Amino acid sequence: KKKKKKNVRSATAMLGLYLRLLSWVATISTVVFFATGFPPALKILKTESTGEVRYEPFVAAFVSCVLWLKYGLLVWDQTLITVNSVGAILNLFYALCYYRYASDRRQFHRTCLYAASYMYGVLLYVRFMVETADSAVLFLGYACCTATVVMFGAPLAAMVGHKENTEERTTAEFGVFFSPYFSPAKRAHAQRERE
Repeated sequence: KKKKKKNVRSATAMLGLYLRLLSWVATISTVVFFATGFPPALKILKTESTGEVRYEPFVAAFVSCVLWLKYGLLVWDQTLITVNSVGAILNLFYALCYYRYASDRRQFHRTCLYAASYMYGVLLYVRFMVETADSAVLFLGYACCTATVVMFGAPLAAMVGHKENTEERTTAEFGVFFSPYFSPAKRAHAQRERE
């Protein structure tokens, strides 16, 4: 009986170690994904022109990070809080770099208005309309997953109808192909499944 208890404690300790390691790998991978916006942002700053760089991925990622940050605060998940704080700051920086040198800001304003409407609509609904904490977490989780899908699709949508010059594609546009493996949604879901 003592040996069985010792084996259970050992397995629990190993699972805890595995989850901490997985959390660190997911955190680093996600931050690296968010850092894929640096090359296009630096290109904008260097050339003082937006050129072929699109703003949609930055705006979509910012909204996704803000919503996941709120989710992390509701469930008090330090990994979600850390990763999405970094992601929100980086993507806000990228969007501001774009905005500074954008030749046509009208479409950028419109996109930001739609994005802010969605983001603040969700946050206000969760804050003032939802009756229980569990309902708030559930609703916000669905809203976060929706924002994440939009974030992953934004670079692809930006390429549709865009000049077909593949040499000018930015790193941020291709980072999306690897991001589903490191997304905060997958990590949060996997952690919940284990608990």
